[in-house]
Amino acid sequence: MRFPRTEEYEVDLWDRAIKGMMKYSNEHSDGNDGSRRLYAYAGICKFFDFDADQTVDLVREMEKSYPFPREYTDDQIRKRWADNSLENGNWADNSDGGAYQGQSATSANGKASKPNTADKKDPPTEADLAHMFDDAADVCRSVVTGILNGEADKLFDCGPAFPKIEIGPGLLKLIGAPPGRGKTALAMELTYNAMANEPDLPVVVASLEMSAKVLIKRHLAGLAGVSYDAIRFNTLTTYQRQELANDASGLIQRIAGAKFVKQDFCGIGDLDLWRQVTKKPGLLVLDYLQLFGNAGDDAKTRSEQTMAMASRYCADGWGVICVSALNRAGYNESSMAAFRDSNSVEYGASSAYLLNEATNPDDPDREDPIQWLRLECVKNRHGAKRSYDLYFNGPQMSFSERNPFTPPPAEREAKFDQFNAEGVLAAEGTDW
Repeated sequence: MRFPRTEEYEVDLWDRAIKGMMKYSNEHSDGNDGSRRLYAYAGICKFFDFDADQTVDLVREMEKSYPFPREYTDDQIRKRWADNSLENGNWADNSDGGAYQGQSATSANGKASKPNTADKKDPPTEADLAHMFDDAADVCRSVVTGILNGEADKLFDCGPAFPKIEIGPGLLKLIGAPPGRGKTALAMELTYNAMANEPDLPVVVASLEMSAKVLIKRHLAGLAGVSYDAIRFNTLTTYQRQELANDASGLIQRIAGAKFVKQDFCGIGDLDLWRQVTKKPGLLVLDYLQLFGNAGDDAKTRSEQTMAMASRYCADGWGVICVSALNRAGYNESSMAAFRDSNSVEYGASSAYLLNEATNPDDPDREDPIQWLRLECVKNRHGAKRSYDLYFNGPQMSFSERNPFTPPPAEREAKFDQFNAEGVLAAEGTDW
């Protein structure tokens, strides 16, 4: 279908070309050097009738959010434009209003440029575009062969409290909760458990919320069975120091392959570069979603950029845990609408979970340091929405399974943590 030339179409071609290139980048991997993506960019620019110099400007704009694995000169970009056979006027674009024959392009300043009508070529044939499609019979044959050979989707073993949780290669898991509910603690517990049960799993943690030292200290509190305050202010008893030393030696061995990204290098370009150079996919943790992206962009755009980057990790075989803030109005909601910038994150996530408070049936008004929580699945692209009933030990920053046949941890444990954090027992010289 062809659309008439209107002023509205003429002034927004630049944005539409950028959107087309973003869509391609989010749905395709770079390969070895990104040349395939550059060729696609050139084709998109030609489709909208941008000339070679305008194509250079568009590609440089895209590089800010989607850097290439290698550098390309302006002349190399112009050559890709010259080599690309797609010409404007031969194709209709129905994605957001349509393109039309002879439609002119706009430059970066929004002024229309003269259409390029020289050297028009014939449109590609079906055979020329065959590489765009997977043959259905070939896909079916490959799937059946894989099943018969024992191939299966993999989920990481994240501990007994989280059986079959949707974390694994190619999966993007979203965790949301109000401030202070324990979403970072949950993401890290899942990560530490996966490392313990998958010894060769590469792990990359990019946190703009907390430093690597804080994340390690919080985990040590759970391992040693003491409060985080006791670790933070170093009010451990002699016995606890011995236990900490024993626990730490095992932890060091388990996390030897993990990397905490320094906060100065948590830019999307930096993380994309690591994805392109690393050889073995693993598990990526992003904490939290709304803090990444270009500082000059609005929150919605930053979320879109971060989700696009996370999707590229998934396309390369990584599992991704992405922590997200919630809308204030969504603190008590149990749907995707609870997530901040939900329109930006909804489609990229393969599964999404909300960490909600659960009422203690014996005493609904009781508030303990050890809380009853429910990790509620509000989206699962690949199957049933499985939720998890949990205890959250706030002082120790750790989670455990909540079983209806098992009473909650003793109240004395929480009180002991409080005394220990204040140094009372340590001051008394008690060896436990």
